[in-house]
Amino acid sequence: AYPPRIRREALVVERESTAFFEAFAVLRWLQIFGHLFQGRRVVLFCDNKSAACGINRAFSKLPWLQRIIKLIRVILAARHITLRACYIHTSRNACADSLSHGRLEAAREACLRDLGQPLKLQGSVPMR
Repeated sequence: AYPPRIRREALVVERESTAFFEAFAVLRWLQIFGHLFQGRRVVLFCDNKSAACGINRAFSKLPWLQRIIKLIRVILAARHITLRACYIHTSRNACADSLSHGRLEAAREACLRDLGQPLKLQGSVPMR
């Protein structure tokens, strides 16, 4: 679940923005795992075109998305990480999409169907 402050931020727009939550997921990934990729090139798949383009260009006209992109860029610079966000259509991202919505059984089914292997979860990463 997203912190209430982050959810309120996304609700500033007329509806909840998928781009905001996709970019926020990239930010959280960098905050948690960025130290493991210091000095490396990384490709992350994202099923939202606006988020992927904004992250790659380091710019968005949307102020709330630009704030997240700026935080992402700070971590990338500090860790000397080169990041490329690649757009992947949601239909090709069923396992990750199900996991991000807390649907574990659907994720297991998608992994078997799309990847030909079972989903392996090795504990959870605590949110900071």
